[in-house]
Amino acid sequence: MAEAPQPKRKREEEEEEKNGGAAAPGGATAAFTLSDLRVRRVLRESARDKIVFLHAEKIGLSGEGTDAVVILEKTPFQEEKIPDLLKKPMNAELQMHNDIYCTFYLSPPPELSEIKATVVYPATEKHIQKYLRQEVHLIRETWEDYKNITLPFIQSQSFSIQEEHGGITRAGITGRLEAGTLSMEEEECELPAARTTSNSAPSSLNKEQNQPISFPRLGCKDFAVAWEWVYNILEKKAEADRIVHENPDPSSGFVLVPDLKWNQNQLDDLYLIALVHRREIKSLRDLTAEHLPLLRNVLQEGKEAIAKRFGVPGSQLRIYLHYQPSYHHLHVHFTALGYDAPGSSVERAHLLADVIDNLAMDSQYYQKRALTFPLRADEPLFKKFQEAGKV
Repeated sequence: MAEAPQPKRKREEEEEEKNGGAAAPGGATAAFTLSDLRVRRVLRESARDKIVFLHAEKIGLSGEGTDAVVILEKTPFQEEKIPDLLKKPMNAELQMHNDIYCTFYLSPPPELSEIKATVVYPATEKHIQKYLRQEVHLIRETWEDYKNITLPFIQSQSFSIQEEHGGITRAGITGRLEAGTLSMEEEECELPAARTTSNSAPSSLNKEQNQPISFPRLGCKDFAVAWEWVYNILEKKAEADRIVHENPDPSSGFVLVPDLKWNQNQLDDLYLIALVHRREIKSLRDLTAEHLPLLRNVLQEGKEAIAKRFGVPGSQLRIYLHYQPSYHHLHVHFTALGYDAPGSSVERAHLLADVIDNLAMDSQYYQKRALTFPLRADEPLFKKFQEAGKV
């Protein structure tokens, strides 16, 4: 458990958590404190990952409740604090003693038993369904399936949002497109709503949920939803001070930033995301040999940047893409090899080095082969595959 270099500045979302949602040093504020929330039910829990997902609500002055999702996760051990676990006074209850083996239950002081709290508020029914335990099915998607089922569905959802709201909104995208087209694995928490800006530049992330955002038309058949929080990072309107590395080339460049699932206090669960500057690449399905310079830059420069900043060599990194992705702007995951990261299982993760080799052999590789990915039983895309007799 090597110690990671401390970031230059405490992330505002961490300060909000420590302050229970109140104003944090640096000016960030939340619309409530955690004590304002009332738990309605447990949506799901994982003993392995030490995480629980709660359906909560905030009661307003009128007595009506507004839904929220609360994710409580025990933080990893920090190496420099481990000696204090045994030295500082605490309750230690002996549970079992057998020969040379003893089991104790400890009640450490607060500074040694931190819990990370992530809140989605206000939460839509789609958010709640996302975190509710559901049956998961594996889909085997051919290229024809992608053209006839997946891609039209993504486009139809985009048009539907546009028609309903008179423009595409972050709330609409989060609530409908993401929950409708993606494989929402139980560990995945990459909602745009979970990101907060880390500087004072104006950003729609601090505006009302239904603030319209742009919807660029890329061609007669291809559309890309403007994930504004991604574009804010690429344009340095948000999280500029968190950028670990950038290649500014508009065609073969990218930005590397820590993922919000990593608190940067230790290297065991290291997690960074590379966001490419090109906005027309939605997923693995769009990649051809034309994109090899971009992908090779991400692989090589990403490894070099992480080795330089955090001291982790490329041989100890897992570098991969998701299919289906959790948002349709091409991005690459960099995680510590020893970390069982969300979405790193074989049915969803595709190693970047393998993707590069495949495209080098055949430019149309990902327009020819079938791809497997998980879908929850309650997802509309799963129902589309059912209706087409593919499940």
